[in-house]
Amino acid sequence: MPASAQVIVGNATVIDGDTIDMNGTHIRLAHIDAPEAQQTCNREGVEWACDAAATEALSSVLDGQSVSCSSIDTDIHGRQVAHCQTPVFALGREMVRRGLAITLDNAPYEYGEAAKIAHA
Repeated sequence: MPASAQVIVGNATVIDGDTIDMNGTHIRLAHIDAPEAQQTCNREGVEWACDAAATEALSSVLDGQSVSCSSIDTDIHGRQVAHCQTPVFALGREMVRRGLAITLDNAPYEYGEAAKIAHA
């Protein structure tokens, strides 16, 4: 079955700011890039643990809700790349809106709008 035909539904645990685990399947959120584990960022000359902030934010967005992911691709690490959402949030777009992920070049229009909110 092609990756684009797969839908995975269930509870998820957060691996980092743009990757979740559902029943042993690692899923990378489509169209975004968030800080990796052990990555730090610089905000106005001060280093901060943006990796932990992104991971905590995604955990907050999930908040124990059921997640539905529609795969669109597989990345070079063998992970599913998917659009994932809870009943309340589109996960990737919400991470961008919160300013803890950036949009990739192929992101839909809505992600750009979320980035504008984050910048404001």
